[in-house]
Amino acid sequence: FGRGEPNGVIASESANNATVGGGFIPTLTLGIPGTPPDAIILGALLVHGVRTGPNLFSEQSQIVYTFMFGLVIATILMLPIGLVLGRYAFRTVIAVPKYVLAPMIALMTILGTYAIQNSIEDVAIMLTLGVAAWLLGRAGFGPAPIVLGVVLGPIAEQGFVQGWLIGGATDQRFETFFMRPIAATIIVVAAIIAFYPVLTKRLQSVVKRNED
Repeated sequence: FGRGEPNGVIASESANNATVGGGFIPTLTLGIPGTPPDAIILGALLVHGVRTGPNLFSEQSQIVYTFMFGLVIATILMLPIGLVLGRYAFRTVIAVPKYVLAPMIALMTILGTYAIQNSIEDVAIMLTLGVAAWLLGRAGFGPAPIVLGVVLGPIAEQGFVQGWLIGGATDQRFETFFMRPIAATIIVVAAIIAFYPVLTKRLQSVVKRNED
């Protein structure tokens, strides 16, 4: 593996493709992206005013069926198109220098951003966020957590405000967030996920010092 072994490429790409269908389930039903690409799709839907969730299936079922049948068709066509593009088109794309691809991609992103609302301000915001994303990438931050935060941030804020108002109506804000079993479980699990990498690194450093 790591030297062009076909079995290694097949195994990794099969696992990667297997997450596509499963990732759409929480994306469309709950509004929670299952994978980083789903977060980008969810963001695009929100830009166009499409709210994902249970009501999406009854109010805008055509969008759901478009995703479903599109995924089926893409899966069927993946093999023949992959065989053709893998032999010919991919070689051409890879051979194109980066100094040629970069301006083309930048032009398409600028045109796409401007076409949404015909606004120069949107283009300026896009360029600013692009520079910020580049700086974050240089600092070691991946794009997936940022996209997930941008997409899920408004949803989390809405839920927090609703819980705060419900707790304020009964003067039990603390009990609403921390004493209910489901809410307390979610908070504990979120805290464990957030602090687990830090604690793991700290324990590894302690163990390494003890061994030395």
